Amino acid sequence: QQSMDARDEETIVADMAVCAELGLGESAIMKAAQKVVLDIQEEKATNERLRLEKEAKQREEEKQRQIALEKRMALMDKMKTTLLHVCTLDDISVINEALQVSIQLGYEGPEIAQAHKAIADLQAVDEAISKLTAEVKILKDKAPQGLSEDDLVALTTAITSADELTLPH
Repeated sequence: QQSMDARDEETIVADMAVCAELGLGESAIMKAAQKVVLDIQEEKATNERLRLEKEAKQREEEKQRQIALEKRMALMDKMKTTLLHVCTLDDISVINEALQVSIQLGYEGPEIAQAHKAIADLQAVDEAISKLTAEVKILKDKAPQGLSEDDLVALTTAITSADELTLPH
């Protein structure tokens, strides 16, 4: 009875062998001991199944984490490539859109600074073009009355400023 209370399978089996030798193989205590041994074995089997299921779940979770990490790395590589490409374009809105998406996705490479610089350079070019266009329009409007040398100073200044710009690529 003590070995059954302790739920020690080896001891119960050993005690059952002693009982069998004594001719108590069909006694109530033997039947109870056999049930306890079966219960212990079922419990061990259940525990082993649960352990294996837990390990399988952990392996699957690790696999999913690895897949997610690989996807993220691929996405970061794609963002890097995209930023490098759009920085060669003369379109602020395209560069800005790629920059925003990259930042939202958490990309932090040096291409972010490169994209910001490309935008600033393109904005400077746009500003220079606007100044040149405005000065040409002013001269065009004044041309019928005649132009003086002073009228050309603003245009010359705008041209000099534009010449000093470093183009993005």
